[in-house]
Amino acid sequence: MNRKPLLVALAAFAMVFLGGAAIAALSTTGPADQVTEPPAQTSTTTEAPLEAAAAPATNTASDTVEHGNEEPPKDKPEGPSLTITSPDDRAHFDVPTVEVTGTTDADALVFLGDKQATQEGENWSLTVELKPGKNALFFKAFDTEGHYTKVGLHLWYDAPDTEGPEFEITSPKNGSHTTYSVIIVRGVVEEGSKVFLGDTEATVDGEKWELKAELALGANTLKFVALDAAGNESTAVLEIFRKEKEDEKPEGPKFSITSPKHKSETDDEWILVTGTVTPGSKVYYGDQKAQVDGDDWKIEVKLKPGWNELWFKAIDGDGNKTKASVKVYLVSDEDHHDFWAKQKYGWCDDEVPYDIFYGKAAPGTEISVTSPYGSGATTANGDGWWELKVYFESAPLGEKFEVLVKASTGESKTFYFTAKEGGGDKDH
Repeated sequence: MNRKPLLVALAAFAMVFLGGAAIAALSTTGPADQVTEPPAQTSTTTEAPLEAAAAPATNTASDTVEHGNEEPPKDKPEGPSLTITSPDDRAHFDVPTVEVTGTTDADALVFLGDKQATQEGENWSLTVELKPGKNALFFKAFDTEGHYTKVGLHLWYDAPDTEGPEFEITSPKNGSHTTYSVIIVRGVVEEGSKVFLGDTEATVDGEKWELKAELALGANTLKFVALDAAGNESTAVLEIFRKEKEDEKPEGPKFSITSPKHKSETDDEWILVTGTVTPGSKVYYGDQKAQVDGDDWKIEVKLKPGWNELWFKAIDGDGNKTKASVKVYLVSDEDHHDFWAKQKYGWCDDEVPYDIFYGKAAPGTEISVTSPYGSGATTANGDGWWELKVYFESAPLGEKFEVLVKASTGESKTFYFTAKEGGGDKDH
């Protein structure tokens, strides 16, 4: 009997039997690496958006096994996409409400705090109320599993200024008494504001202001007005009582000198001094009596070389006195100074153009420099020398203009100046 075919058949049967047993074993025993899926979470609702959506989905599979090169599941799943398309970050507005728009996933919900945005597909919008100044806004988009994405937006509301400036009178004390006919009122005000008493404007330095106010005898009510840069108004009232001094002396007669001009010079040893005075008064220079005709008076006075300070007094019918003075320079042959003036540059290409003027005149002569775009003044020293630097800050480039140098003694000289663009070869 041939036994080889029988062995082959037995081997084939064994293989079939063993394979069937293996298949049966697989059908009855679960694989060791099977993962249980987390339960699906319900989507967020508009009634309780933050509570329902804030809790992120958790992975309930505690026996997860890595397979090959696959990444392990993340601890915090990513939220939906969220963008803000309008307005731009750090934008400024002059209205208190603004519409914010953007995009997100079609199945996501967008909130600002507890306010839900209006959505149409991937587009969303929400009207936001702004408070004055800076507004930090944080928007959140929630997906159906509660995962969220947050985006910030900073907006400024430049609220219009409708309130009057802070304004206060610090002295004198309200309701106080004084014997002065003119007082200085001081206070504080919001920076950039102006202060007025009627048509008189106060001097303002930062937050401090002061103003001279005239008082009538008796009760005075002074109403001060402060205006800020936006035109808003605040008021402050000062009640003050002026009483007359018990030992106050009556005022003297009205008295003035009309000629010669104060700080002028002359070559004449004898000069005629003239002026006005209250009719009925007498005028004296020392013990010399002037000639008075109605309200005009005149007297001849002898000068000494150099400066002469001449004092005069007027006495009315009641004996009340008023004094006045004038300074005159008598030029002698030894110290005669001819007036002359010179200009150093004539043009300048500095950012703030300037020029220097200098010369000689009689000692004490007042020198003025004037032009459409800058001016200045000085006085000749004891040797007659003077020098003055004048800035022409608003001068137009390339346009020549006149600069007048004038002495108080009447002499003058005209120069010309041109402001040029930078890059010149002069360092001035």
